[in-house]
Amino acid sequence: MKHLKWIVLLMVLSLLCSYDAVLSQGMGGQGPLRPGCQDRFKAMDTDGNGQLSKDEFTSVPHHRGDAEAMFKARDKNGDGVITPDEFCAPSDMGKGMGKGRGN
Repeated sequence: MKHLKWIVLLMVLSLLCSYDAVLSQGMGGQGPLRPGCQDRFKAMDTDGNGQLSKDEFTSVPHHRGDAEAMFKARDKNGDGVITPDEFCAPSDMGKGMGKGRGN
């Protein structure tokens, strides 16, 4: 009976580790997926080529700031398009805000 408990415990731990690995590998190993990002990406990709051009990205309202600055921040490799990996990666927008005010 002791062996059965250990086997079950090891199986549960193995499943939890596998689940965590799948989440963290979700978009190029850059952390867990942001909820709904794939759906938003597909909705913005009007020509269906699997990439967002600057025109596609800026043609929709962005309530979190300047769409052009957001596009530039998301286009990590600077190739002029945003891939699903770039779009769904955790955002760097807002990092460093508040510096110079004693924060």
